[in-house]
Amino acid sequence: AYQEIPESLEEIIEYASLGRIVVAGGLQPAQSTTAVAALAAEALKAEKLIIATDVDGVYTSDPKKDPDAKLLEKVTLSKLEEILSESPHIAGEYKLIDMLALKILRRSKIRTIVLNGNKPENLEKAIRGEKIGTLITPE
Repeated sequence: AYQEIPESLEEIIEYASLGRIVVAGGLQPAQSTTAVAALAAEALKAEKLIIATDVDGVYTSDPKKDPDAKLLEKVTLSKLEEILSESPHIAGEYKLIDMLALKILRRSKIRTIVLNGNKPENLEKAIRGEKIGTLITPE
């Protein structure tokens, strides 16, 4: 892994060009790490973006609050936007994917997988192209 934390998208591109793993957080106040990941994937012309989180993928509603929430194996960006817009936007509340990240994913058309990052084998499966989590498609 590259030894410094990038502070800009340009630094992410520069560090990645050296063939190293780049670990980054938010680049601007109020910017989600998911939006940063989507921007970096777009800038690097990545063929796949993997979003590791604490749930198994995208659900029809918040699985931590709704016991009837269903895991979606595949979802379009439009359907995901609809699901996310049904929950209230409360300052400080975490959303699986924020609207800025959705806009970037729509623009870049990057294949995106949301999976449970608490299970390291899930990341390995996604990298190998095995079915895991939720696949987000442009449309």
